[in-house]
Amino acid sequence: GTTLLDYTSPQTGVEHEWTVKFIELTDDLVYDVQIINGDKINNYDESLPTPLIFVHGWMDSRLNWITILPEILNIVDSNQIIILPTLRGFGDSQIFPIETSTFTVDEFVNDLILLLQKLGFAADSCSQTKFNWIG
Repeated sequence: GTTLLDYTSPQTGVEHEWTVKFIELTDDLVYDVQIINGDKINNYDESLPTPLIFVHGWMDSRLNWITILPEILNIVDSNQIIILPTLRGFGDSQIFPIETSTFTVDEFVNDLILLLQKLGFAADSCSQTKFNWIG
């Protein structure tokens, strides 16, 4: 399913559309993803800002970014596409069968590359922000 939410920045007055949906990456892997300004994806061209992907830390989910998202939206371009995935094995993302999944960093990276491709972006077309997983 897809959930649409709207957010208007109190500082800039700019409206941002939030889309929360499940994206099937493979037959056995479904990612819970929040996309801001996702309506721009189908019409994306080089004149728009580079999409940003925010990757949460270990044992967290895309919801980690929610508390600072209003501040982020106050400083980014109004056409900025922001992608907040929940990695496999966390939050509402699903992997089957879970018992055989190892959840390595390589798997996470491959998942993110596949997610970007599903959204129509090249793997090197986004900037990333992430939590430090080392401690």
